[in-house]
Amino acid sequence: MKILVADDEPTLLEAYRTVLSDITPAADADSAIGRLEAKLFGAKSKGEPLPSFSPVLCRSGERAVEALREMLREGQACPLAFLDVRMPPG
Repeated sequence: MKILVADDEPTLLEAYRTVLSDITPAADADSAIGRLEAKLFGAKSKGEPLPSFSPVLCRSGERAVEALREMLREGQACPLAFLDVRMPPG
């Protein structure tokens, strides 16, 4: 699943990349999400597997619109976007 992230701050884009890359479809006991799940719920819960996230990182609003158009042309969904509301040039 693609997630669009638009921010002009490179450190914030890297933070999104770090967080999203740690959420994997195979939430085994060694992954951060697996350790958190074990801490909160005890034994590994049964349920649907986690989706695989693929962040699309953009440093401008214009690039975000272009990336979204590319996804739509390719028939890919983008059900979630994190957008910085104050990016240059305006």
